[in-house]
Amino acid sequence: MPNKLNSFEEQLKKAAEGHSVSYDANQWAKMEQKLNLTSEALPRWVKLGIASMVLCVVGYGVFNIWNHETVNQSVLVKNEVSVVADETLEYEKPVATETLETVVSPVLDLGDDGLVSPELVGEETIKKVEGVHTLLIKENVIMEEEDVPLTQKIAALDAVSVEVEPAKIELPKVIIANTDVCAGVEVTASLSIATLGAVIWHVGNGVTQESTNFTYVYLEPGDYDLKAFIAETGTFTETQIITIKPKPDASFSIRNNLDRGMVPVAYISANTSGEKSYSWSLGDGTVLKGEGISHTYRKAGDYEVSLRVLNKYGCFWTNYQRVRVEKEFNLLAPNSFSPNGDGVNDEWIPVALTSGYYNFELMIYDRNNHLVFETKDSEYAFDGKSHGEIASSGDVFIWKAITIDPNGVRQEYGGTVISVY
Repeated sequence: MPNKLNSFEEQLKKAAEGHSVSYDANQWAKMEQKLNLTSEALPRWVKLGIASMVLCVVGYGVFNIWNHETVNQSVLVKNEVSVVADETLEYEKPVATETLETVVSPVLDLGDDGLVSPELVGEETIKKVEGVHTLLIKENVIMEEEDVPLTQKIAALDAVSVEVEPAKIELPKVIIANTDVCAGVEVTASLSIATLGAVIWHVGNGVTQESTNFTYVYLEPGDYDLKAFIAETGTFTETQIITIKPKPDASFSIRNNLDRGMVPVAYISANTSGEKSYSWSLGDGTVLKGEGISHTYRKAGDYEVSLRVLNKYGCFWTNYQRVRVEKEFNLLAPNSFSPNGDGVNDEWIPVALTSGYYNFELMIYDRNNHLVFETKDSEYAFDGKSHGEIASSGDVFIWKAITIDPNGVRQEYGGTVISVY
C-alpha cells in the first residue's frame, strides 16, 4: 500500500507539477564542464553534500513560487475591495437610510468570486444616508478579515449609522397680552414669528379681521376661540381661548332741581344695585360714593356727572350724563332786613337753613370784620344788634354759612345784608 502524502507534501507536489524551468544550453554546458573537472577529485561525501544542497535549493524555489502566487491572490482580493469602495463614491451621495441591509449588502456579500460587482450598486441599493460612502471605506479593514463573523461586521456598521431627521419648521403662535379681560375692553394679540403674507384673524364670534396684529373689543361675556390663518403657509395657528368677563351696568337716572323745603336738590341714583362699588363725580369737584346720592349745585350752569361701577369679577364700567342748573343758589338768603321792632322783617337768616335739610354754622361780621353774631340753630336768627346796640339804617353786614348736606358734602356760602328802616 503506497504511503500517503501529508498536507505540506501535497501542496509541494501540486506546485511542482504545475511549474517548469526554462532551458539555457550555454549555461548548462558551463555547469557540465565544471562538474567534469571536479567530480573526479572530490571525495564521495562532498558529492553527496552538494547533491543535497541542490535538492534543497530546488525545493525552496518551488515553495516560494507557490507561496508568491498565494500572496498575490490575497493582495488582489484586498485591491479588489478598495476598488469596490472607491467606485461606490461614483454614485450620487445618499441622504438617509431605509434599512441596514441595503447599506452593507454591496460590501458584505462575499462569495467564491469575492465582493459584489460595483455595477450592482445603484440608487435603490444605497440611499439616504449622510456619509454612507465614508462609512464603507472606513469599514473595509473589518470586511477583509475572514475570521470576523458577519454579525460582528453588521454590528460595527450599525454602531456608526446615523438617522438624519428632517428639519422641523417652527410655526407662528398667537400671543395675547391678557386672555382674561372684561367686556368692552380692547384685546390685542400678535404672532410669535413675523410672516410675509396676509394674516386673517378668526375672532371666535363669526367675525374675521385681516391685519398683522389683532385688535378687537368683545362686548358680550363668554369664551372665544381666537386663531389666525397664515396665507404664507396656508395653515391655521393653534387656537387660543379668550375669556371675556361681564361688565357692570353703569347707567343711572337724575331727577333735576327738585325743591325740598326751598332747597334745589338733584337726586341721582344707579339703575342697578348690589355691585361692589359705585363712584360718582358730580362735575363741580364733588366726589361721592353710594348707589344713590343727592346734591345741590350752587351756581347755574352745565355739569357732567359720571358713575363708575365695579363688579365682583373685577370689571368696571363708567357712564356719563349732563346736568343743567338754571338758577344760582345761595341758600335763598335775603339781601336786607329792618330790625326796628315793628314786627316786620325784624330778623335775618337764609331761608334754606330753616328747611332742616342741612347741618350748618352761620356767622355775621360788621364792616370792620368783627364777629357780631353766630348760630347753628335754624330758629335762632340775627336780630340786628351789634356790640349791644341795634343796627342803624344803612349798616352793612357780611355773612358766611358752612353747610353739610345728607351725603356729608360740605359747602360754603356767603354775601352781604343791609339794615333798612
